Amino acid sequence: MTPRTALFQRRWHFGAGVSIFYPALLAMLAGGLLAVSPAAGDEPEEPDDAPLLPESVSDFEVDMRGRYAWQWKNAEGELVVLFNGEFQLTFGRRLLSANDGVVWIRSANDASAGKYQILTVYLSGDAEVREAAGTTTTDRVLLVSNLRTSGAITKSQDAHTRESAEKSDLYQRAKLDRAAVEAGLPLGVDYSTVRVPGRPRPGTREPAKPVRYQLGGIESARTADGSEVLVATGGVYFSQGGRSSDDFVEIRAESAVMFPAQSLTQSLGASAGVVTGSAPASAPSDGGGGAVEAGGGAAAAGAEGGSTPGALNTAGIADRVRAVYLEGDVVMSQGSRFVRADRLYFDFEVQRAIVLDAVMRAQVPDRAVPLYVRAAEIRQLSSTEIEASNAKITTSEFYTPHYHVGVEKLYLRNLSTAAPTTSTTPEGEVISAATPNDQLSGEYEAENTSLNIDNIPILSWPRAAGRLDQTETLIRQFNVGFDGDFGATLRTGWQLFNLLGLVRPPGVDATLRLDYFSDRGAAIGINSDYETTDNYGLVRSYFINDRGFDAQLGPLRREVHDPERDNRGRFLWRHREFLQDNWDLTLETSYVSDPNFLEIYERSEWFEGKEQETVFFLKRAVDKEVISILANWRLLDFVTQTEHLPDLEYRRIGDLVPETPLTMYHESRVGAVRYRVDDRQVFNEGRFFGVPYTNVGNTDTTLRADVRQEGELPLKFAGLNLVPFGTARGSYWDGQPLDQNGLWRGLGIYGVRGAATLARVFDDIRSELFDINRVRHIVKPNFMVWGANSNTRASRITPYDEGIETVDDFYGGNIGLQQIWQTKRGPQDRQRSVDLVTLNLEAGWFGDVQPGEISNGYVNTFRPEDSRTRNYFSGDLTYRVSDSTSVLYDFNFDLNDRSYDRHSFAFAVERNPRLSYIFGARYAGDIEMNLVGGGWNYKFSEKHISAVRLWHDIDGGELGEVAVAYIRKLPRWYAAVNFEYDNVDDDFRISLSLWPEGIPEWTLGQRRFTGLATSTGIRP
Repeated sequence: MTPRTALFQRRWHFGAGVSIFYPALLAMLAGGLLAVSPAAGDEPEEPDDAPLLPESVSDFEVDMRGRYAWQWKNAEGELVVLFNGEFQLTFGRRLLSANDGVVWIRSANDASAGKYQILTVYLSGDAEVREAAGTTTTDRVLLVSNLRTSGAITKSQDAHTRESAEKSDLYQRAKLDRAAVEAGLPLGVDYSTVRVPGRPRPGTREPAKPVRYQLGGIESARTADGSEVLVATGGVYFSQGGRSSDDFVEIRAESAVMFPAQSLTQSLGASAGVVTGSAPASAPSDGGGGAVEAGGGAAAAGAEGGSTPGALNTAGIADRVRAVYLEGDVVMSQGSRFVRADRLYFDFEVQRAIVLDAVMRAQVPDRAVPLYVRAAEIRQLSSTEIEASNAKITTSEFYTPHYHVGVEKLYLRNLSTAAPTTSTTPEGEVISAATPNDQLSGEYEAENTSLNIDNIPILSWPRAAGRLDQTETLIRQFNVGFDGDFGATLRTGWQLFNLLGLVRPPGVDATLRLDYFSDRGAAIGINSDYETTDNYGLVRSYFINDRGFDAQLGPLRREVHDPERDNRGRFLWRHREFLQDNWDLTLETSYVSDPNFLEIYERSEWFEGKEQETVFFLKRAVDKEVISILANWRLLDFVTQTEHLPDLEYRRIGDLVPETPLTMYHESRVGAVRYRVDDRQVFNEGRFFGVPYTNVGNTDTTLRADVRQEGELPLKFAGLNLVPFGTARGSYWDGQPLDQNGLWRGLGIYGVRGAATLARVFDDIRSELFDINRVRHIVKPNFMVWGANSNTRASRITPYDEGIETVDDFYGGNIGLQQIWQTKRGPQDRQRSVDLVTLNLEAGWFGDVQPGEISNGYVNTFRPEDSRTRNYFSGDLTYRVSDSTSVLYDFNFDLNDRSYDRHSFAFAVERNPRLSYIFGARYAGDIEMNLVGGGWNYKFSEKHISAVRLWHDIDGGELGEVAVAYIRKLPRWYAAVNFEYDNVDDDFRISLSLWPEGIPEWTLGQRRFTGLATSTGIRP
């Protein structure tokens, strides 16, 4: 397997101090310990006379790196980390490196130093220790001990496992060398016979875990090469490991051939009945092991009655079980994972197996579905590696699956356990969490793969790789249909790393999009998301040679638009990097070929997503202080944007004035800005509500400075909280379109806000019909009034940024009343509080405002200058009739023209598990919208589900939109047929979607009904 680049680090809290031992000098000094001191250096934390064995514990950080890492705890309770390949360890400015390395870590505690860690490091192959001042020690093998530190330890690797590597040659050599040094022996002496107290004898192999067995009948036989074996019939059972351990294995079959670790020494007596016992899987030279007891009269009689040729006296079996060959209804299980086969050979010493005509079953994490691998031959190469030939991979339990992935050769790695997630407690204890052994995890490689439906190959690919807990197939999304603007459509998504034959790096996901539209052409794109401990981000790309026309641009643009170019597409990259000292960096770049592309091909992002821009944003937020630098450039000339070249901002939040309740808030910014207007001028106005910037065009670079200082004085009275506040703001622009010279603006705001909370409990209000058991009424009145003065109106200033140039010196106020009625619901012994009714009312008024504000007034309580200046009365009501039934209503009444700007009503019911529905109405006067509609989900059975969504335009007297979906559950898959008609866009769509069970988000296109696969709850 090709190692992946490590994309994450695990941090522990350990400690360090150093002594170095290496073979040549140890031999010369006849077992003495040599402490190597660093040469003179100018590092402040490491003075030139700092001993290599400091008396105190250092706080240096330790960083360990290597290609492959094993981690476990040994019998002495030490944490052991073994690295294979390109091992490096840094301790302060010291660098330890070698081809391979072993690190032992144990905790210690000191009254003066507190808790710290002691590390012993074994370097093997081209070993080198480089001191801070440049002194270098090299040899074939080096041992560095007594590294003591309370600092952090960082471990990085390309691949990681929590399995023990104690039996590896590297660790055995490391143990022997460490034991010799600690016993004071020179490494040139043969110390394989030297016993170190408390440690196993060097050179002996630790016995494997015991093998337990139960046999129906047993006799001896000889193989072709003369080796003696045991033949068991009448039903056999073998197990290895503890029943509660992660590696407990059970094997059952009709008959078996047992291969002992030594030749048999007895071939006596008749064998019958049941034989049970246990034995280690390997035998040391001095014998010993588990006893074997014969059960049943026949076996006992055979032992006493003499000898039968070819039979075995079971009472005398003292040999160990090394391996077994089994036939007849063979089942090998580990947790909920099992293998069923006709024939199986299993080696208990090295955990290897060969399985013929096999079916392997395991649980896929996070999907709650099983995965089956059917193969002519399965080879278990180790406890974490499996290889299969002529395999079928599927989630279907049927012998002839509805679909499967055919693989000529399949390789699985880390099948039993996933790489653990490691965290550290404040005390320095390392905590690891791994995937349970009864779930299928790990990575796979496959050669000559094919996707088959009812054994008919549909697609093929020469090589694939990936993770089994993500998908067993290359295909990720599939949707076919018809669209009025696109014609016949085919949208597919593919696992990109699988297609390339690469194992997906941790934290990275990538999908290759391949689409075709009969009226448009073929399209390709890549969607990728990534996340590590230090950063996260996304990439979106999509390109098409478009031969069609844009017709679905809303009711105000019904005419057909011919795209500006045939080659259309987009590219977007957004990245967030977490830097040192609480800094974080945000980078973004965006390219879109033409104004209508996103509206046609990425409608959801166009209407709801973030603005497309190219940005550099650096920020540091610590406690009450925020510093940020913003720089952005407009690459798309068909959007209106402000460029910051750059803009520096400083904020302080909630500073308390000593010995007073006064709280201060500060904002200041300085930088260069430039205004860029949409060159199409589709609408002859700016992007801010109510200000007709009809004469504002592109500007030159303008120097801008802005300072805002606010103070609050919280006061508490009996039942009432009052907060007088005041804001002073000063701004400067060195040039404006309507004022060619510099422009100063001063803005002062002053006011007071207040609130109170009242509550009363009514014990006598009870109703079984309405599920009410006592009522608690909570009332929260609030108000605010303010005034403002300024020397400049916003209409004279280019609208660079909302909230800076768009503020004005109007005055106003609001008054609100929040009310909550709470009750108790549920069984008498498990009652819970529920908000039965919530009613919020608010009124606002404004004076000295500029004309042109649209409807729906709004008061911003904490920044009144950002309010929307239209007199209003608004409210919202929520009534929870029961746990599954709710009534909702909200409104906004315009006090200027004495009419409703908006109001909406909804009645939602969920009758699990079969039915849920919603009915509602919505009115918006400013856009002349008056709609009524709703929808329902109904589950006819577990296999058949339906859903309907529709709304009707009351004023227009026509149907606005209707959508109908039918979902059919297949074995481990779902299929959905969607019909949609959209009168707003004058479009009709029909589509068929397929997605695997447990992953409804894999559907492409119309996803709005896929949630019905697991719930009848109404989804958007």
